[in-house]
Amino acid sequence: MFDQMPYRTYSQEIRETFGHKVIKLTLSTPTTCPNRDGTIDKKGCHFCDRFGSKSFFPARAHQISDQIKETIPHLKERFNTDKFISYLQNYTNTYGPINFLREMYDRALDHESIVGLDIATRPDCLEDPILELLSEYENKTHLTLEIGVQ
Repeated sequence: MFDQMPYRTYSQEIRETFGHKVIKLTLSTPTTCPNRDGTIDKKGCHFCDRFGSKSFFPARAHQISDQIKETIPHLKERFNTDKFISYLQNYTNTYGPINFLREMYDRALDHESIVGLDIATRPDCLEDPILELLSEYENKTHLTLEIGVQ
């Protein structure tokens, strides 16, 4: 049935790329957004509640490396896989100083079971320095950008 669809699903692409099932590991990041920090507005937008698009996360102070260590065992058991893509979904994960973003991306990749990085962002937060940083990661790992429609 799926072979007859006029498009490829994300899971088909991932299975073909890696040769097996790979699951997204959603991480809470210490990021914000120009619609929250006063650059554009302070009210946020329609796509996120006050906690970002994934309000069930533990406290945002929880370190990325700790989230990975705590979550991987549960995902391994639930999905019967040992490979994961770190998924930075809440808020805008290309918004901030380059050194901050680099450190956050490096932490999200710092585990032997992590095979890629999926970054959610806004189109207005992809200026040249950010694109240059992302090109470094594209050369290191499987990189996906999810660009919202704000």
